[in-house]
This record gives sequence, structure tokens and C-alpha cells, in this order.
Amino acid sequence: MDDAPRSGPAPDEVVPAAARSVAWLSFDRVAAIAVQLVAGIAVVRHLGPERFGLLSWSNAIVWLLVPVVGLGLDDYVRREWATRPAPARHHVLVRVMRVRTGVAVVAVLGLVGVTWWTAPAGAGIGTLVLGAGLLVHPLFTAAIPFEVDLRARTVATARLAVTLAVGAWQVGGVVVGAGLLWFYLGALGALAGHPLAAWLTYRRAYGVAPAPERGPRDGRRPLLLGSVPYAVAAIAGGVTLRIDQLMLESLRGVAEVGVYAAAVRISEVPYFLPIIVAASLIGATARGRGQERAARIARTFDLLTLLGVAVGAATAMAAPLLVRVAFGTAYADAAPVLRLHALALVPFSWTIARWQLLVLEERARVGAVAAVAAAVLNVALNLVLIPPLGPTGAAIATLVATTADALLVAVFVPELRAPAGEMLRSLVRLPMTVRTLAVRSRTPAGNPSRGAPPPTPGA
Repeated sequence: MDDAPRSGPAPDEVVPAAARSVAWLSFDRVAAIAVQLVAGIAVVRHLGPERFGLLSWSNAIVWLLVPVVGLGLDDYVRREWATRPAPARHHVLVRVMRVRTGVAVVAVLGLVGVTWWTAPAGAGIGTLVLGAGLLVHPLFTAAIPFEVDLRARTVATARLAVTLAVGAWQVGGVVVGAGLLWFYLGALGALAGHPLAAWLTYRRAYGVAPAPERGPRDGRRPLLLGSVPYAVAAIAGGVTLRIDQLMLESLRGVAEVGVYAAAVRISEVPYFLPIIVAASLIGATARGRGQERAARIARTFDLLTLLGVAVGAATAMAAPLLVRVAFGTAYADAAPVLRLHALALVPFSWTIARWQLLVLEERARVGAVAAVAAAVLNVALNLVLIPPLGPTGAAIATLVATTADALLVAVFVPELRAPAGEMLRSLVRLPMTVRTLAVRSRTPAGNPSRGAPPPTPGA
């Protein structure tokens, strides 16, 4: 098999390779978000709050099962791929996909039952159609090696082709005045198409690993047992991000789901930034030691805080205009939701970075505790706030739960106090971070010393 990328770039090429990889991941996500946003706006306007609410309800319940199928093993795969030699790391990848496929079968069977009992009128068949994509989703595991090996361009182009095809399908449906089932099929294409593209790209780039030898550590039982904290954290995170739409339908009606989901179409746009930054820097952070590692962690939080504050504040201020231009007056109530979701970008970024650190330190159980606490708080707040406030109440619940996950849980969990302190210090250092970036932007390319940042306080 072709395992040329196993050692990654040379040491002096790590930073340029990481920059290129982040750039390609960012381009992939920006292009995908742009296509999805344009197509999504057309779909939202075409369907109206009621039918778009049905589609959003189905998306919410199916995507709530995606972390169940994933078992939270993405970070485990990243760590194993970064630290194991070939072909052992390929064996890990295949085992994870097999385990996820078994869980996907169980999840789809469960989805059939839940849909039978709880789906609102008009959403049942579409939900099952979309849910079939869960059987293919485990193949998305094959995208992880490209991120770790800093070869994101390879898989990003394949994913972008799928995104463009799905976007064209959705816009075509709007043009011909298609019914709701057409857009369910488009959502299925997005859920299943990207995993298929990742697997085919992996096969072409890495070949096929020889069958792993069965040993005491090669079975599925140890893998499942080791995945418990990852799965718990991923499922709890999914609950925090998705349960609000299901509870809105139950407590206020499907049209309210449409309003809330319209705001999510915009608010989710910048959420890819912390995910890409954290995923791309995990290898570099793992290789750091002592003060160097601490400085890298501090700079990561500084960057995420700066991005979160800048993008979140801009989105919050422009929320009414963005909603009016994108969706029209029928979705005017989505503006407060968008504003609150934008403010949650900073704590969301913090929790993503903290989780990556806990995974590196093999303390995922601690992160799982925080995620469960945030999910429980989110559900409780939804029960209290949705009946009187509707979509705005659900957005408040999400903001409070995300902030609690980042900071307040640390009051009760001592292991989380150091990351929480780093989060708060990154806020204090925000003016210095801005100044440092401003100096770098004015530094001539041939005189890098002038742009060297000062030592990071607290690092």
C-alpha cells in the first residue's frame, strides 16, 4: 500500500505545511458554507417557516444521532494516527469505521421507532430517507488522516465537489418548485456524499492496509470501552446544539423551529473556525514540551478569542439586517436568535480548544463531565424559557449552557480550572494580541524580527 505521507513534512516544513493545510481546510469550509448559505437561503424562502420547520426538525434528530454513530472517536483517531507507525494506524482507522458502522445500524433502527412515535405530520418519510445516510457516515473517518498529515488539499477538493453538487440540487429544486421530499434527498446527499468522497480519496491516496492481526488490543471491545468518554462528550455536545429544535417543535410548534433554524443557517457560518484551528494544531501541540507547549496553548486561546470576539460582535450587530436581507420579513423573529448565537462563539471556541488539550493529555473523561453538565443545563433552561420566549428562549439557553461549559463547570471540577484560567487570560491579553498582529502585518517580508511577538504572559 502507498504510505508515503506516514512521516508528515520535514521539521522545518511543519509550519508552512500546517499553514497550507489550515488554508485548504478553511477554503473547503468557507466554500462549503458559502454554497450552503446561498442554497439554504433559497430553500428557506421557498419552503416558508412551516415546511422549513419540518425539514429542520428531521435534520436535528438525524444529526443528533451523528455523534452517537461517531462515538466521539475522531480525536482518538487523530491521536493514534499522529503517534502510531504504519500499518498499525491504518488498522486503527479500519477498526473505528467497523465499530461505527455497527452502531449506525442500531441508530437507524432506533430512528425508525422514534420517528414513528414523535415525528410531526409530514416529516416521517423524509426523516427516514435522511436517516439512511447514517449508514454511510462512518466512512467520514477516512478524512482524518489528511488533516493530521497536513495534506488537507487532497480531501478538501473531493468534499467541495460534493458540496457543489448538493447545492446545485437544492437550487434546482427551488427553480422547478419542487416539494419537500426533493430537499430531503438533497440533505441525504450532503450527509452521505461527503463520507463517500473521503473514503474514495483515502483509498486512492493511502491504498488498503493489510488485514490487522487479532490480538488482545486489536478487538472491538477495548476500543468501545476506551471510546466511552469521547462518545459521552460528543453526544452531550450534540444535545446542546440540536435538542433546542426538537423541544421547540414540542413546546411551541413546527413554525417556530423554522424561524430558529433560519438563524442557525447564518450563525453556524463562523463556527468552523475554532474547529479547524484546533484540529490542525493538535499535532504541533503534541510535539511541544515545557514552556514551548504552554506558549502554543496560550497563543491558540489568544487566536480563538480574537476571532470569536471580532466575528461574534460583527454578526451580533448586523443580525437584523442579515436576517431581513437573507430571509425576508417572514423570519424577522430570527434576528434575536442570531444575535445570541453570535455571542456564544467565544465560549464555543474555548470549549473546542480545551477538549483538544484534554484529549492530548488523555483526560477526556473530564471533558465529558463538563459536556454532560452543559447539556443538562441546556435542556433545563429550554424547558423554562421556550414556553414564554419561543426561539429567543432557546437561544438564551444555548448561550448560557455554552458559557457554563467553558467557565462555570470549572468551579466544581478542579481539573478544568487551568484551562478556564487560560480562557480568561486570553481575554485580558486581547489588546496585546491585536497589537501583535498589527505589528506583524506592517513588518516587511525580509525583516521578520520586527514582527516577532513578545513572550506570552502566563505561558
